[in-house]
Amino acid sequence: MERKHIENFELYDHNEKSGGRVAGIKYTDLYENDNDKQEHLVYEYLHDKGLIDYKILGRNTYQAKITPRGIDRIIISGRSFGSIHYWI
Repeated sequence: MERKHIENFELYDHNEKSGGRVAGIKYTDLYENDNDKQEHLVYEYLHDKGLIDYKILGRNTYQAKITPRGIDRIIISGRSFGSIHYWI
């Protein structure tokens, strides 16, 4: 397996700075761009774990919002989510 990471994963910071508002995520081309595909998979994974709400608005446009469970998980773990690491 290869370890990958997503730089500048800012959803958790966005939550604090925006007062809990939904974040808009615009991909360049979700169907052709490998970085977009990988980032989308991370958001899907976090959604499946119940840590964020993530839904499609259009072909390359989504919205995401951290859930209360996601916030609790961060506080308990004490980890920074400035970047996300995962295995493929």
